Amino acid sequence: MLTKEESDKMFMFCLEELRLLIEEGHCTDRLSTIKDKLELLHTNLEEEFPHTEQRVIDLIKHRLINVGLETYGALDFKTDIRDFIQEGLEEVSDALIYTAIKLLKIKDRE
Repeated sequence: MLTKEESDKMFMFCLEELRLLIEEGHCTDRLSTIKDKLELLHTNLEEEFPHTEQRVIDLIKHRLINVGLETYGALDFKTDIRDFIQEGLEEVSDALIYTAIKLLKIKDRE
């Protein structure tokens, strides 16, 4: 998975390639429209998700793709028989335990 920086670089590369194609006269109307929409999309995403929030989203995407997908395969609501409420309760309970342990370790260092 790409980091935000890598994704931004790739996005900017694509915009630059579109700009060059437009300058060379290739389907200028259509390419200009695509370029404008990509720039607008990029601007909207930057406004919607500042850097810190984007890191949280990237972490969730990483867990879904690199852990969930590799462990369970593609999520399919029609065929997946897991009890997501029970699993969620167990996961939240585990998270509380891990958080409490970490907090106690920090407290012991003070």
